[in-house]
Amino acid sequence: MSKGKGNSVMVGPISCPPKKTTAERASPYAFATLGSLNSHLSDTMKSTVGSRMQHNETIGTQNKQIHRYCIVPSYNYLEKYHATKTRHEKKKKKKKKKSKM
Repeated sequence: MSKGKGNSVMVGPISCPPKKTTAERASPYAFATLGSLNSHLSDTMKSTVGSRMQHNETIGTQNKQIHRYCIVPSYNYLEKYHATKTRHEKKKKKKKKKSKM
């Protein structure tokens, strides 16, 4: 192939998509297409989510599917969720002690 034709050069097996959705930007793991994202989901995950996911596969738009399939959240979200969960548990424990006194 001759240089200077203006074609984008592919680096590695996957070429970068021109536009990233908000879900792809937020997630620490970059998926090229919805198909590759589906292949990362194990059968057990699909069975726990149930028939709703199969329904979304057929009728949902790509944007909505990516949002629903983003099972792995960003690390910031995990930290915030863990903090709120522990805070909630601590509050519960304090209330129990007060009721026993």
